[in-house]
Amino acid sequence: MVGYDIEGEFRRWQSANPNFITPRLLKIRPVDKYVIELSKGEGMKHEPIYGVSLLEREDYGKFKNIGWRANVSGAFDNLKEANRHVERLVDVVESCQLYSDDEDKFIDCLKRKM
Repeated sequence: MVGYDIEGEFRRWQSANPNFITPRLLKIRPVDKYVIELSKGEGMKHEPIYGVSLLEREDYGKFKNIGWRANVSGAFDNLKEANRHVERLVDVVESCQLYSDDEDKFIDCLKRKM
């Protein structure tokens, strides 16, 4: 779409809806109508925790977390592992996009490929 800025739209949405465990946004990887986010927070002992989430744009300014359904979102205690997971997830989302009009088939594809 011309003039479509999913990154900016997601940043605005995320600032109003931060993940309560990992509220600090580190990276966004958009793939069409999907966003893979990498965020950071602190554990009970102030240790770093990194979160990776897969979200789908539902409407302008509205995103839903769909990664939990496919078990592709998760927490990591190591930034390098979290980044590796983000890159792998980007590849898998790109390869499963042919099912993006059917959420159940899209989720099944993610499960198979991850």
